[in-house]
Amino acid sequence: MRPAATYETLVSGHLLEIRDVRRRPAAARAWDTTPRPALVTGIESGPVRVEVVLFQAPFDVDGEGWDEAAEVSVLAGPRGVVVVGAGDDGSDARRIGVGGGPHRLQVYARGRSLASVSTASDVVETYRVLAWPAPLAPPAVLVRSRDAAPNLVSFIGPEGTGGLVSGGDTDDAHRRPEPFR
Repeated sequence: MRPAATYETLVSGHLLEIRDVRRRPAAARAWDTTPRPALVTGIESGPVRVEVVLFQAPFDVDGEGWDEAAEVSVLAGPRGVVVVGAGDDGSDARRIGVGGGPHRLQVYARGRSLASVSTASDVVETYRVLAWPAPLAPPAVLVRSRDAAPNLVSFIGPEGTGGLVSGGDTDDAHRRPEPFR
C-alpha cells in the first residue's frame, strides 16, 4: 500500500470524472466519444475532497463511517487515470494505474446527501478511492444508505451529449469499461 494522497477538486454538473491523465479538461475534449465511468456527486458544483490509496492486490477494508461504497473497473492508459472535477487539469491528483492496464476502484462516499442540489463554497462531500490492478469486472454496489443520492457510479457519455449513459450502478452490470484513448 502506498500512503494516501488527499486533494480537493472542483465539481460541476454533479460529476467527478475518472479520466486518463493525458486528457485535458472537458472544454478542450469536445472530440471524445468514449463513454467512461464517473462518480456522481450530491453537490451540483463546488469543492469535494478526494483521497486515493493504491494497493498491489485486493484487500479487506472497514467501510465504517462511509455512507456508500461501490466498485468499478477502469482500463488505464500508460500515464494512468485521475479522479477529478470536470474543469480540473488533474495536476494535484494521485495517478492510478501508471503503466496502464485494468484496475479496480473501490469508492467510498460521505456527505452526498448534505448538498444534493446546491452549490457550496466549503467541502461537504468526501470520497475515498482505493485502487489495485485487477481484471475488468462489472460495477457493483457494496453499500447504499437510505439517505444517499442515487448512482454513486455511472457512465458519462461523449462530450456534447450532456449526460449519463446509464441509470446507475446496477444498470451497468454487463458493461465492460472502454480503454481510455
